[in-house]
Amino acid sequence: MSRTENSPNASPEHREVTEGEAQRRVEEILAERGPGVGDDRDRRTRAILIVVLVILLLLLCGIGAFLYRLLVPSPDSGPTAREGDSDTAGVTWIRSIYGFGPSADQLFTNPNDAATAPDGVIWVTDPGNARVVGFRGDGTFVDLIQGSKQTGEPFRLPSRIAVDPDGIIYVVDRANEALTIMDGETKLASQNIPGLTAVAVDDQIVVVGSTAGFAILDKDGNAQSVVGTKGTSDEQFDTVGGVAIDSRTDTIYVVDTYNNRLSAWDFSGARRWIVTLGNPANKVRLEGGMSLETSISAPAALQLPTDVTVDGKGRPIVLDAFDFSISAFSPADGEFAGKAGTHGQRDGQFMYPTGFDYDVTKDWFTVADTQNLRAQIVRIDGTGAEGAAALSSWLSRLMSGPARALWPCLGLLPLLLVLALVRRRRRIREAREARELAAQHGFDVDSV
Repeated sequence: MSRTENSPNASPEHREVTEGEAQRRVEEILAERGPGVGDDRDRRTRAILIVVLVILLLLLCGIGAFLYRLLVPSPDSGPTAREGDSDTAGVTWIRSIYGFGPSADQLFTNPNDAATAPDGVIWVTDPGNARVVGFRGDGTFVDLIQGSKQTGEPFRLPSRIAVDPDGIIYVVDRANEALTIMDGETKLASQNIPGLTAVAVDDQIVVVGSTAGFAILDKDGNAQSVVGTKGTSDEQFDTVGGVAIDSRTDTIYVVDTYNNRLSAWDFSGARRWIVTLGNPANKVRLEGGMSLETSISAPAALQLPTDVTVDGKGRPIVLDAFDFSISAFSPADGEFAGKAGTHGQRDGQFMYPTGFDYDVTKDWFTVADTQNLRAQIVRIDGTGAEGAAALSSWLSRLMSGPARALWPCLGLLPLLLVLALVRRRRRIREAREARELAAQHGFDVDSV
C-alpha cells in the first residue's frame, strides 16, 4: 500500500495516486525541461535553436535595411552641382512626387495645392489636367479624381483643396467659381461662390476665401458670417490666397495675398489681429526707370504670400511664392518667428510654390512646388509638437515610408520575447508541480 493511501490526511485525488505513478509523473515533468534539469544534449539543442533564430532575425533585418536603402531616394548631389546649389535654407527634404506614372499624361502640370486626409492620403490638385491625385506618404499612387475641362464634371480647374475629419474632400474650382464637395469618388454637392479662391474646413465650419474677403459657413453650406470688401484698408482684402482653421483655439487665419498681410479671426468673424508681411504687391513702386522697389520694412520680408496652414505648435505658417519660403508667426499677435526655404530646382528647393498643407501626425509639409512640376514632402525643425507627440510623429513617419520593409523585425522581436516569457512561465509551473508531487510522496526531486 502506498504512503498516500495510508495517510489519513491525504486528499481524495492524492489517495488514487500510487508512489510509483507519482515518481513516473515527476520524471515526465522533469523530462520536459524543468528549470535546472534535463540532459546536456537537450540543452545543446536549445542553444542551437536560439542561435538559428537570432541569425534568421538578423538576416531578416539585414534584408529590410537593404530594401530601405534601395527604396529611399537620396537628395540631389554630385560633382556637377555648383557650390550652394543644394542649399535648402533649413528645409529637410523627404521626397518629391512628380505624378502617378512615367508617361506625360500621368505627370503633374503645375500642381496648385495639397491636403492630407485623416487616413494619411495626400491629395494634390493638378489643374492643368483637371484632376486631383491621391498618394500615400511614401509616394505610392492611391487614387485619381478626374474632372473635365469641357463639361466641368466634377470640376474644370481644381485649385485649392481641403479634407474634413470625416474624409470629405472640398475642391475649389476656379473656372466654375464653385466649391465641389466629394467623398473621393462621387460629387456630393456643388455651391457657386463668386470670386472663390480658397477653402479650409474642420468638424464645425467651412471657411471660403474670395477676391474680396472670406465667408464662414456651417457644414450645410449656410453662411454664418461674411467678412470684407475689395480694397486695401485693414477691413478690406485684395485676393485671399489661403485660409486655415485652428480648431483648438477656434481661430481662422487669412492670407491677404496682394495686400501682403496675415490676419487672425474668431469663428464669429471678429478680427483678433492683423500684421503686414511685406510690401503690398498692389502698391509696388517704380524706382528710376523701370526698376521695381525692393526694400521691405516688415520683419518677415515676404513678397507674395499665397497660402497658410497651422503647424504642430499651433502657429500660422505662411507659404510665399516669390520669396520661395515657409514662414512661422506667433498665434498670439502675428509676430514673425522665422522662415526656411530658398529658390531652386533641386530637392528641398522651391520654384513659385502656390499651396501647401501640414500633417500634424507626421510633422511634415506637402508643398505644391508649382513651377518645378512636383509635390514635395519636407520638414522644418521646430514645427512639431514635443514630448510623446514628437515620438508618435517620428514613428508615423517611419512607418509611412520604405522603412515599412523593417516591420517584420519590429514585429518579431516582441513576439519572440512573449514566446520566451510564456515558455519560462510554463517551465516554472511544471517544476513547481514536480516538486509538490515529489514532496507529497516523500522523495527528493533532485534524486530522480
